[in-house]
Amino acid sequence: MQIPPNNSGIFIGGDNSGTAVIAQDITNSFNKATGEVKSEPLKATLEELHTQIQELLKNTTDPDKQKEIADNAKMVAEQSASEKPNKGWLEVSAKGLIEAATAVKDLAAPVLATVTTLLGFFGMVL
Repeated sequence: MQIPPNNSGIFIGGDNSGTAVIAQDITNSFNKATGEVKSEPLKATLEELHTQIQELLKNTTDPDKQKEIADNAKMVAEQSASEKPNKGWLEVSAKGLIEAATAVKDLAAPVLATVTTLLGFFGMVL
């Protein structure tokens, strides 16, 4: 996976095999979130979701859909690390990730399970 040298925002592209390239700020968002979260189970859930999102991006060829996935992932990470997460933003972004994952057969169930677990930490249910 290639990461752009600057941190200017989201850069998404692909190579001949359709592998998506995501910007450093997505990885930074998850690294920051896992660094700030005190709960080890929540931290592990965020790490698992980050891995699943990387796979989801690799399996999504539409650049607009890739950007949408990246935006939702970043929001989920940021809200999960917040002292007072905005549950509205968290819910909308989580639903966006689930919707995107349904297009990739092998990732739909794992992403749904991980997002459901993540929302449970905040007393939320889809």
